Amino acid sequence: MATFTGAERACYVFWFEETKSATQVQRKFHTQYRKEPPSRPTIYSWHKNFVQTGCSACHAKPPGQPCVSDATVKQIRESFIRSAQKSRRRTSWETGIPNVTVLQKSLHLKAYKLSIVQHLTDADEVVCKEFCMQMFHRIQDDEKFLDSIIFSDESMFHVSGKVNTHNCRIWGSENPRVSLENVRDSPKMNVFCALSKERVYGPFFFMETTITSIIYLACSKSFSSHSYTKMTKKDTFISSKTAHPLITLEKCTSTSTPVYQVGGPVEQRR
Repeated sequence: MATFTGAERACYVFWFEETKSATQVQRKFHTQYRKEPPSRPTIYSWHKNFVQTGCSACHAKPPGQPCVSDATVKQIRESFIRSAQKSRRRTSWETGIPNVTVLQKSLHLKAYKLSIVQHLTDADEVVCKEFCMQMFHRIQDDEKFLDSIIFSDESMFHVSGKVNTHNCRIWGSENPRVSLENVRDSPKMNVFCALSKERVYGPFFFMETTITSIIYLACSKSFSSHSYTKMTKKDTFISSKTAHPLITLEKCTSTSTPVYQVGGPVEQRR
């Protein structure tokens, strides 16, 4: 790669300012210095740097990532110490500093996402293990056993939306292993949905706080009695909450379909 002295660069800038043509500048340079001239983009770059900085060899902005000073790192660290629940975006707005590099590289902090988990007791673990073993043996004995199962679950969504695991992060050098306790009696909505190999049943929304077999039966008769009838005639149903509403539906449809309850011993109900 050819190198050029400061005097040669100055000539390029002077000639280009005079002619406004990079081609003419290359011809003049070749005639005077008898060497290969620089490319057209290089000439444009030298002229631009000279106009912005007064020097053809200087750059308006140095290449690479900017250096983060110790004072900047200290300022961002103190900002999070004063308010640990402050968002990264708000801190950047207050300090005027893009703090992603500071958080991850200078302070060595990582973002930990919150997860919602169910608290299990020792008795729950025993029951779950028994259920898993029984289901495992049934699957081993019958290859088509899973084809006739419908999995269902209920979930409570709090109207206040106080837990937002998507937008909530905890920044720290290590996993804090913290737990957040929420009041279960806050305003909420219950949603029921079921899934089989062939289709999805629901979702069904309940306005009642507590879901009973009577509510299940009323919902099925009002909105989707046909779907439940098809389920009870040919499928095995896996309920995560209670089997009572499904037993009620089973009696209404006059079938002998087995119904299983997750969380208790698997048994045949007729």
